[in-house]
Amino acid sequence: MRNVYIDLFWFWRGILAGREVIRKGMGWNVGNGESIKVWGETWLSSDTQLAPMRPPTLQNQQLRVKDLMLPNSTNWNVEEIRLQLPLYEAHIRKLVPSAEMLDDEIVWLPEKSGQYSTRSGYALAKVHNGNQQDPFNWKRYVWNVECSPNLRQFLWKVKNEALAVGENLIRRGIQVDGKCKRCGETETIFHVMFSCPTARKVWDQVPAMAIPTMDRDSNDDGRIPFRSLSCYQEICRLADKDCHFSSIPRYPLFVRDVYDMVDDPSTDSVVSWSDSGKSFIIWKESEFLGDVFPRCFSCDYKDMTSLTAWFNAMGYSKVEESVHWEFTGNYLVRGQPPHPTDTSSRTPGGIMISPEEAKIMERFFASPKARKQ
Repeated sequence: MRNVYIDLFWFWRGILAGREVIRKGMGWNVGNGESIKVWGETWLSSDTQLAPMRPPTLQNQQLRVKDLMLPNSTNWNVEEIRLQLPLYEAHIRKLVPSAEMLDDEIVWLPEKSGQYSTRSGYALAKVHNGNQQDPFNWKRYVWNVECSPNLRQFLWKVKNEALAVGENLIRRGIQVDGKCKRCGETETIFHVMFSCPTARKVWDQVPAMAIPTMDRDSNDDGRIPFRSLSCYQEICRLADKDCHFSSIPRYPLFVRDVYDMVDDPSTDSVVSWSDSGKSFIIWKESEFLGDVFPRCFSCDYKDMTSLTAWFNAMGYSKVEESVHWEFTGNYLVRGQPPHPTDTSSRTPGGIMISPEEAKIMERFFASPKARKQ
């Protein structure tokens, strides 16, 4: 029964919080002026809350907006306005009351339509909470990320610390254990995403451009610390064009293996260098997929579309203007074979990784048949 009361408490608390936001965005749309009090009501503007600030006298404290109009009309009585509200004459004369003597109505000012929207309500709540200077680029790192809507919502929850982890539930008054069900440590967002042993195992298997760690200081091996900044902002920083990692040219994975495959004269009828020497062309798709590529990479792809996805993941790109299956990549030039030690030193994007991590990535992108070998 206690849990029911706690749930009701947070339910009504949410309603009251929403009510305050709505109050900050409501205003009057002047119709016939009969329902609007001149003093204490927000009616002087159609897009922002604005009310007369001058204290009323005993005689005019019950004054209505209708009293500022001409008799039997909705046209403004300029003389009465100058007598009662001389400082607000310009604001009042901008308002256009209903010519059909319609009733006054309360509208949502942030929207031109007068109808409430979640988007404008959320923006208004942020302004009144003092977050209008938030440096976080929501469009770039959340709303414009090429992923499913559910994942965008998850990213929003991570950034706003709104995930239902033990720490957050206890802080909101919900009676739960608050411990991680897998390791017994306090369940925080950081713990669930990074520090839990289960989370670390997941990160160890991810072919990421950089792997998060618990270290306080930056490392030289491409691993990214998460103690100094919020974990989500640090992840998003990897995609920032100003990040120091992006100054390194894209270095494709397995570049020496790809070079040797293309440079083999015995397979020139299937795959060979282009005339420029900076890309390669697959001439015979079936033979390449069935023989040449599996022999070099122990991978099994059935069509060129899935193979193109593999090349893109490894740091290569398809030459769009070509009518053939033509691919290119940095450091892949005819007559300039990459050094053998470069084949597993970097991920796409230039981030240094260890040989062990490179093997994990190789297995991740291999076919199910190759993984068993």
